[in-house]
Amino acid sequence: MNFMDFDEQRILGVKLAKAAGANKTLSAVKNQDACFHDIMRTAAEEVGLDAFVSQVLQGPPEWANAALLYVPNLGSHRDALVQKADEVPKPTNVVHMLTARENAASASLVPTDISAISLADNASCTVQMTVNWIDNGSVQPTALQPDWNGWLWGGKLTQGKNSGPMQINSFQSITLKNGQKGTAPLTKGDAVWIVVWVMGQAWTLDSRNSWNFNYDPQTKACANFSIAGPVDSTTLTLIGVSGGAAVSMAA
Repeated sequence: MNFMDFDEQRILGVKLAKAAGANKTLSAVKNQDACFHDIMRTAAEEVGLDAFVSQVLQGPPEWANAALLYVPNLGSHRDALVQKADEVPKPTNVVHMLTARENAASASLVPTDISAISLADNASCTVQMTVNWIDNGSVQPTALQPDWNGWLWGGKLTQGKNSGPMQINSFQSITLKNGQKGTAPLTKGDAVWIVVWVMGQAWTLDSRNSWNFNYDPQTKACANFSIAGPVDSTTLTLIGVSGGAAVSMAA
């Protein structure tokens, strides 16, 4: 199973909705402002639970994960969805899939190297992302610039948008306390993790205690995350690790 980006998932969703004659679901899938919550609830209500689960199981593991999170009363269908959500892409990618039965706080270092991170905004809010890492025992870029306003953040993401792969080393550039530009040290093998700011809030979400990775500038692997939920209770999920080239830079 190869990682599918958000646009590819919409294309498949349109195809399946048309085949099922599910017009309400088709409209939700085509709506660029609709998130997983909206699409999953609409589909389940329109076609019924049996047909809904059958369609979800034809899609990527992210769909099964979203069904577990957003559709109530799954009954006997839950086991099949959990199994689908736990699928690991082959042959070389290492993935930890978050399902509704898992405890994110108990997760740890994901045993794979990455050079990039992406974020899909499936939440009802605007977000920005950046990256933190540990270099020579110090958390960066915090050690050089404790004020997160001096860090480099990716562009604003609105609901339904995806950052695409962002090169981790592009987040090394920071603004120091004296206003001068600086570069936070980043070395192959450093533990790295995503940090997400829900705009307008005084806090961030990060994956340090749930999922962090080894940084390797030579690999093309990208850790793909999704954020979902309302502005006051968003959740961050690791979708998987894809092998696509890391081509986007932070700006």
